[in-house]
Amino acid sequence: MKFFKLLFSNSGKIPRWTIFVFDLGLCAVAYLLSLFAKFSLDLGQEFLKPALMVLPVYLAVKGISISYFRLHAFVIRHTSVQDGLRIFYAMVASSVILFFIDSLYNYLPEKKVHLFPLTILLIDFVLSTFFLASVRVFIKLMYIRINSVSSKTVTNYAIFGAGDAGITTKRKLEQESRRGIKVAAFFDDSPQKQKKILEGV
Repeated sequence: MKFFKLLFSNSGKIPRWTIFVFDLGLCAVAYLLSLFAKFSLDLGQEFLKPALMVLPVYLAVKGISISYFRLHAFVIRHTSVQDGLRIFYAMVASSVILFFIDSLYNYLPEKKVHLFPLTILLIDFVLSTFFLASVRVFIKLMYIRINSVSSKTVTNYAIFGAGDAGITTKRKLEQESRRGIKVAAFFDDSPQKQKKILEGV
């Protein structure tokens, strides 16, 4: 636990290139897993070698996409829905680029071979998007967990208004978790919102 506290207390000092390389590594794992998923763990030498030879092209395209959408510039411990959308857009863009590269190569004379088959691109898109998003969510949850205070020192708050302003207020109060602030309830005069759960409250 002390290791995690030290890690997350210094998480703002992690260089961007470290996050960039880590993201590329996750994408590489997603690509390799998509190969195994496509060929059911039975890769022949005739396919394995070409598939691995195009890995630098794959990583170059992913790296350009990650850089363009600035995924490595996120403050990971404060990951939001907007960050998730940017991950989605980055992976869509890289998949489209790889598809066009494959199409151009396939239509060259005497090159009737797919560098990146469509099924592999689809599996890779799902896996890489899932890996990049889930790691960020995990880090955010760990940061909240590490920096939360014990229940004995928590002061419960109630917010009047369960609309957009109430949600914004809740999130701002939760950012002060080190001071022992916890939102325990929402009050609202709208009958449609009564007895409902909003962001776990």
